[in-house]
Order: sequence, then structure tokens, then C-alpha cells
Amino acid sequence: MHGDSLNLIFNYYKNDMKAIIIWLFFISLMYSSSSFAQEIPNHSFEDWVIGAPVGWFGFGISQSSDAIHGNFSARIDVLDDGTVPLLIAGDVVPGINVSERYGTFKGNYKLNPNGNDFLKVDVIMGFSGEVVGIGSAQFQGTQDFWTSFTIPITYSSELTPNDALIFFSISNEEGSAAPGSDALIDLVSFDEITDVEGVDANSESDLNLRNFPNPFDLLTTISFDMKTYSRVSLEIYNLTGKKVYTLLKNEMINKGHHEFHFDSMDLSSGLYFYTLTTDNYTVTCKMNCIK
Repeated sequence: MHGDSLNLIFNYYKNDMKAIIIWLFFISLMYSSSSFAQEIPNHSFEDWVIGAPVGWFGFGISQSSDAIHGNFSARIDVLDDGTVPLLIAGDVVPGINVSERYGTFKGNYKLNPNGNDFLKVDVIMGFSGEVVGIGSAQFQGTQDFWTSFTIPITYSSELTPNDALIFFSISNEEGSAAPGSDALIDLVSFDEITDVEGVDANSESDLNLRNFPNPFDLLTTISFDMKTYSRVSLEIYNLTGKKVYTLLKNEMINKGHHEFHFDSMDLSSGLYFYTLTTDNYTVTCKMNCIK
């Protein structure tokens, strides 16, 4: 009689138990995906202060109640003058602290582009100012439903990064954007840990690429060391990936120490990247212009 009672109870709750198991499985997936997101501030954009998501900044940003997780997501809109919007992880100075060699960056988006605009997602893993890993993707076409993305992060150094720059923008191949384009971003996270197998960083580190002062107001000096005679390009890019200045373009450079002065008079305040390309290597570093 006792066994029959248990069977009756089990059969009565069987359907609900299935639902509970599915719900617990979903919760476990959410927990595992968010475990890597702990180093990303406010990774589901639930917390907002004065119209901006806590732990993020930029321009063209607003809060949206259309969310894949929680109550809110982050919306970015191209401004009326065509200014490219930016959503950047970090406080006033871009960047967040990290402690792992994350292998992928994941998230969810919706996109309503005008013309040839696309959503650009970039992840820059850094170590004390030197870029050691990069992940980048462009998403085109209207997406009315929440769409997930996974972006691999490729490392060019054996160093474990201690900072990361994550930013979203809407742009086109010309580096501009069309008014009316907008996108929603929600539930972003790091995933996977990658090892250092197959990475040859010694020759790149020998270049000693750096700039001083950094941050800088108007002038900074970019220096590097060449071990051999090589063809060299040295170019500067803004956050949207647009080239803003060329210091060297496929020029033959002798071995030894070299310095080049960069005048930012025509540039606005913000974060920039300078890339040194030789016959064998490409190295990228960050510099912060504050006016």
C-alpha cells in the first residue's frame, strides 16, 4: 500500500518534475556561463545610474527594457550627426582588470542598421599597456530577434593579460555611420581558458614597443628596438579601427633604437592603438590621449 501511494504521488507530480529538472538545467547553464563573466562589470546591464550602465561608459548609449536576460539591455544609437556610438567596458579610463587568458567572448545582440552599417565588437586583452590578445567581429544585416555570438580571442604573447578592453560600436567600412542605425546588447561574458602552446613571444617582446608619456596631452614619443634591418610600418588607429595617422609606411629601418614623435593636435581625447609591423611580426599597444 505504501508503494502504491508513492507511485500515485510520483505520477501526479511527474510532469511538474520534468519542468523543474529543465528549469534547474537552464539555471545551471546560466550559472556556468556567468562564472567567467564575474570580471566583466554589470555583464547583463541591470544596473544603471544617470542613464548609463554601471561599469560601462561611452556615448550614444541608453537603457532598453527589451532584454534577453533580466529587465534591461544596453542600446547604442548612431547620433544625428553620424557620430559612431561606443559602448565601452570600464570606468572613465577604458578597460577592466582580468586574471585569465580567456579564449572567447560571448554575448547577445539585436541590430537595426541603415545603409552599410554593421555592429562591430572588439576585445583587446592587454598586459601593462601591451596588447597580447585580440578578438574582433562584425555583424551585418537586420536582426529583429536576439542573436548570440561567440568571438575567439587570439593571443600573440605567452603573457597572461591583466587588463581587457571591450567595446561595441556601429560603423561602416568608411569609419562613419548612418543616423538611425541602432543595436541592443545583453548578457556578455568571457568563456574558456586558453594555454600558451605554440606562442612565440620572445622576438615580439624584443621590439620593446612603447610610448612615453602615456597618458599624454599633445605630444608623445613612440619608441622601439630593431634587431635586424627590416621593412617597418607604424600606424595609429582609433577605437572603431579607423586609421588616423601613419608614422611609417613600409620603410626600411636599420637595427637599433628608434624614436618617433607623435603630435595629437588633430585628434580628440580618447584611447588609441598604435601598431608596429615588421617583416616578421605585428605588435600593437594602447595609448591614452587626454586633453
